[in-house]
Amino acid sequence: MCLQDESNYPPEYIRLHKFCIALLFLAVLSLIGFAINGFGGIGGLFATIGASLVVCCGPRLRGFGQCQLIAQMCLFIIAAIFHTVGVAVMIETWVVLNEQFDRLCEARANDPSFNCEDQRSAFFGAIGIILWPAVAIVLLCIIMELPAVYMAYQAKRVIDATPREGQVASEVVAAQVVSNPVMLQGQVIGQGTPVGLTPAQNSGASQPGNQQGRAYAVGQNV
Repeated sequence: MCLQDESNYPPEYIRLHKFCIALLFLAVLSLIGFAINGFGGIGGLFATIGASLVVCCGPRLRGFGQCQLIAQMCLFIIAAIFHTVGVAVMIETWVVLNEQFDRLCEARANDPSFNCEDQRSAFFGAIGIILWPAVAIVLLCIIMELPAVYMAYQAKRVIDATPREGQVASEVVAAQVVSNPVMLQGQVIGQGTPVGLTPAQNSGASQPGNQQGRAYAVGQNV
């Protein structure tokens, strides 16, 4: 869960990585939403996958990882939507249960064996042990998912402007080849004249009858 070499990553990506470690922990806890309603659990699943893209599957080379950050932003947005719906459903469930229990108390108001307050405390106490911690965790996920989207966007912009590892060296070699052709397998790149042959000899060797002689001359100079 740690970056192998922080020098390969911009500061924006390092901050995102540390932020996603905390978000991953909360996202896993938010999977408890499956015990109450599917929306909170689905949001936790998307958030877990999104945070894992950076925490566990981040790029190993400088200048890479844009696609992962785009996927992470999409997953966090989807997770925030599901988490928001999940919180609304859980709160609505609590309100509806209270209304139903009030009707039950009114219906059994004349029943001496039914104590409304005791039954209410026992019923909602058991539900609240699971419901309210789940609501708090999901709300924390929403609060962290939205900034994570912005942080991932910032990290992507910086990585887009960062040359990929090995790209600078290849560009330097390409510039040297253009300015000063190099010898490669018996030919002068950029001039097309085999080593050891003058332009006139090369012209003669290019004729059908002289292909074998050209090949032999090139082979002698490799």
